[in-house]
Amino acid sequence: MVWHYGKSPLWICGRLRAWKKTQRLVSLIKFADDQLFPPIVRSTALSLLRTYAGRDTFQELERALSDREALVRHTAISTLNLINYDRKAELIVPLLYDPVKAVRIQAALALTAAPIYLAHAFLSTVAIHAVLSLK
Repeated sequence: MVWHYGKSPLWICGRLRAWKKTQRLVSLIKFADDQLFPPIVRSTALSLLRTYAGRDTFQELERALSDREALVRHTAISTLNLINYDRKAELIVPLLYDPVKAVRIQAALALTAAPIYLAHAFLSTVAIHAVLSLK
């Protein structure tokens, strides 16, 4: 292997560790996306994504919020709740009207943990949803 010629063993270990971390993230996203796996497997993969905060993780969690399986939606909400993500309230508010009660409860719990500056946007969105649902 010529690519690491002249590099220290510490540098090589660091590069290998970064490569393995990337491979684990890709594998978890594949597990979470694959509809052939049972919901519990997909949910477990989503919950493990919390250690990989980044653009790919956020995109996968956003996608999971609209999954057809309630367990996957529930896990996506709780995982987003553990990650500091600016769009969290915006993404979770529609799930307050989910047909599954456990998902609605998890959405409400996640929104109670939202920072105070998001409260105004959250309340405005809830008011809009309430008015639209009256029709």
